[in-house]
Amino acid sequence: MAIIKKLLIVTALISLFNINAYSNYYVGGGANYLLPSGDFSEINKSALGFNIQIESRAYCNWWFGFRIDHYNLDPVDDIAIGTDYYEEAFVFAPGLRYNFLGSDCKEYNFVPYGQLQIPFSSITNTDESGKFGIGAIAGAGLAYSFRVFDLCWMIDGNARYAFPNIILKDDTRDNIRYLDLSLSLTLRL
Repeated sequence: MAIIKKLLIVTALISLFNINAYSNYYVGGGANYLLPSGDFSEINKSALGFNIQIESRAYCNWWFGFRIDHYNLDPVDDIAIGTDYYEEAFVFAPGLRYNFLGSDCKEYNFVPYGQLQIPFSSITNTDESGKFGIGAIAGAGLAYSFRVFDLCWMIDGNARYAFPNIILKDDTRDNIRYLDLSLSLTLRL
């Protein structure tokens, strides 16, 4: 029994450190620019943020994974005294992308795609309302892959329209919506 246990541990360690076993996983991050819409734009300015993402591209046309976005938010300059505004947003969004040109799965060049995500958000406000929300995100982008230092990289420009609390939110909170523009760099593991 002890030999089988050791053999399983050694096999797991070899698999864990075998780069080829992860060859369809990409990890990376980048910069975001949030443009508030609707009521959100009346109380908060546009904001810079960052993202971290992990994605499996094991299937040629369908890519899946998750993305984490973070923004520090500031009120608009002419906000009325006593008006509540949003201070910080943290969004965890599992999602799915569809690669429209997935005929060659080994070597991508320019890759246009559409994407859908279900975000779980925590958006802090100056009032006492609950900050947790569940929503929807739809977007599109264009990625470009290239090789440097014998590694596969992908630069990804993306636009997403987000409703981070349209499905579930505190009863006293308004629906938030914004356009998110991002530029990310990912590396294939």
